Amino acid sequence: MKFTRFPLTWPATVTMILSGVLLILSGCRGVPTKGEKLARQQKEEVASAFRPGGQLPTLPTLSPTSSLDDFLRYSVLRHPRVEASYYEWAASIERISVARSLPDPVFTVGLDVQKGLEEDVASMVMALMGGVMTELPGPGKLRARADLQTEESKSRFAQFQQASIETALGARIAYYDLFLVQKRIAVTKRNLSLVRDIEESARRRSEAGLSDLQDVLQAESDVARLENDLANLKDQQVALTAAWKSALGIAPSESDPPIPQTFQFTATDGASTATLAQILQENPRLRVMQAEISRAEAEIAVAYKSRVPDFTLGIEAEAPTTAGSRNPRDTIWKPRLGVTAPIWRDRIAAEIADAEAMGMAARANYSAEQLELAREFALNGFGIREASRNLEVLRNRILPRQHDIVELAQRGYQGDVTTFFELIGQQRRLIELELLEAESVAARERMIGELNLALAGHGWLETAVPTGGATR
Repeated sequence: MKFTRFPLTWPATVTMILSGVLLILSGCRGVPTKGEKLARQQKEEVASAFRPGGQLPTLPTLSPTSSLDDFLRYSVLRHPRVEASYYEWAASIERISVARSLPDPVFTVGLDVQKGLEEDVASMVMALMGGVMTELPGPGKLRARADLQTEESKSRFAQFQQASIETALGARIAYYDLFLVQKRIAVTKRNLSLVRDIEESARRRSEAGLSDLQDVLQAESDVARLENDLANLKDQQVALTAAWKSALGIAPSESDPPIPQTFQFTATDGASTATLAQILQENPRLRVMQAEISRAEAEIAVAYKSRVPDFTLGIEAEAPTTAGSRNPRDTIWKPRLGVTAPIWRDRIAAEIADAEAMGMAARANYSAEQLELAREFALNGFGIREASRNLEVLRNRILPRQHDIVELAQRGYQGDVTTFFELIGQQRRLIELELLEAESVAARERMIGELNLALAGHGWLETAVPTGGATR
């Protein structure tokens, strides 16, 4: 079979129109919705502080004397968990453009072949056809899809804020864990030194025949116990240092961060000033759920739009060849119009019922979260007040008295008024009270941190992760 070059002549009008359509459509841009514009504006404002130019911002310089706020801000700006949540939010904004955009047009090319294969190729092709088709979603469908994705982006932003606050809370807990282990080490070292002095005193008294060897053996036992406690605490400090590094978002392969040597604590009179009304208004978990409710409502709107038919619109040009027409310049134009028929009412009803049920579930979850927050607020408020009262009594009344008791017991032991076991017992009591003070401080600060989480950062978060001035 012989193949020859098609002696085809495209009409100039068809060539110019299709070429023009290709050039125009290749540079088409949709019309952003109001929600998309506000979302992009907010993203620009947040990115300028959190990831300017897609890079890490200038991080606080950390040192052993850095403030707690510097450590928390560093963790929020550096931690991969927060960064991942930020880019998930950024991606959700881009999906608004996808949702509100029309489908891509389809360009078609066809041949009208009417003779057998034994003929010459040029005589087989009767006409050459070209066209363009595009789908047009039903009225309001693109707007509903864009609104749905806009609500999804709001939910992602609320999750980004929640990830930021939870990361800061994790760093705060690690911060006070380091305080507690350092305090325990210091108390154990001090008491180990005191028990060694008692051991030496008991040994001298035993050698002088003033006390039994049992006192020396008991003192040696207490020294061994405290030395073992100290070794365990130092080992724990190594583990907590690794947890501290992780909480700051520093990779294992990088250098260790500085360990705080001075610690900040919340003033007693400002520890529990939040109200339940503030919690219910500012809590990030509730904000996520509020966004989920709005998203569910938008999903219902999209489901109802499934009852609206979609359209297909296009045009085709048929250019006869010399073999197909006595006048090859005659062009036949064929407009095309298609309409979908949403006839499967059970499917549409199921989509609507699904969306409505998810909306009801979102509202129920929101109510349940309010109840849980009220419970947490009550327990945290009580815990903070209890810890504050305990600290006040410990510091102002119990610990000073116990120090006096231990001092008197030491004098009494030297004068044979107090027994060795009474002295050791009072010394252990002092250790317990000093450790209880440190544990109460750490527990109180953890509960205050959880209260700050419930209050969306309690003010400082805005300086680390601004919410953006856009009102969405």
